[in-house]
Amino acid sequence: MSKVEYATPGSGGAPSDWSYFAKLNAVKTTNYNDLPVTLSTAQTGSLSTLKGLFNSSGEIAGINETDFLYDSNYNVRNIRGLTTESRVKDANGNIKARMQIKHDEATIKQPRR
Repeated sequence: MSKVEYATPGSGGAPSDWSYFAKLNAVKTTNYNDLPVTLSTAQTGSLSTLKGLFNSSGEIAGINETDFLYDSNYNVRNIRGLTTESRVKDANGNIKARMQIKHDEATIKQPRR
């Protein structure tokens, strides 16, 4: 099972202007190891019951995090959702892998009017 957290406009460094979001930007995905459940729970348990089991006793397998670039110069060109960094963390939150992407922020020119 996985739990995905998305960027919310106006919080966590994301702009409040919805035009910056071409789609939902997943900023954190928490992956869980399999969790044993009884046959009865598997057959008749609601989704909220199973979700509650993972939240209370689920063992985290790993975490993926992504940072996005919210730059008005890209937004006016309809370029949205650019990833600037992705991280893979273990269950304890230690970074195991990191990927950084550098865009041409320093040399981007204003659009012609």
